[in-house]
Amino acid sequence: MIQARSKLIYSLEIFQSEDDYDDLPERGFADFEGRPYFMAFNQERSEFPLRLIYGMSEISQEILEQVVEIQKIWHQWELDYHGGFVDLATHPFQLGVKPTCKSLYDQVEQSVASLTPEFFIQATFHTSEEWLAAMAQHAGKRWPIPGSYSRDIEIVWGDRQ
Repeated sequence: MIQARSKLIYSLEIFQSEDDYDDLPERGFADFEGRPYFMAFNQERSEFPLRLIYGMSEISQEILEQVVEIQKIWHQWELDYHGGFVDLATHPFQLGVKPTCKSLYDQVEQSVASLTPEFFIQATFHTSEEWLAAMAQHAGKRWPIPGSYSRDIEIVWGDRQ
């Protein structure tokens, strides 16, 4: 039974693999039933990549605002980078480049480090229709591609475990 659909707000970590699963979030933030949650992949309950189970912990408005600010900084850099306006050395997580971004990231990491999942839930991920439509205009183009950015991910929540 599908409960809801939402967008991934931000991934703290993605799976590092040699197959097509490297864009899936290992840890991140998403809306669930109208409230912001930290989500963390639970390896013991999952059958990767067929059945992905995440531990869910509700987060405060303050943490959400920090996450949204990180996402804004990242998204703007990504647009500039893919547009060929800046190079990789300006990546916002490089030490000294964007101290605000790194500082916010560290604060968020500290805030979620001690969270215990309130419940577990199955999640299925899809590229958003809006992103597919926006990127269709860039089909066949070579980098740099002004206006392109990493895919937006939608989550379909399954049953609580």
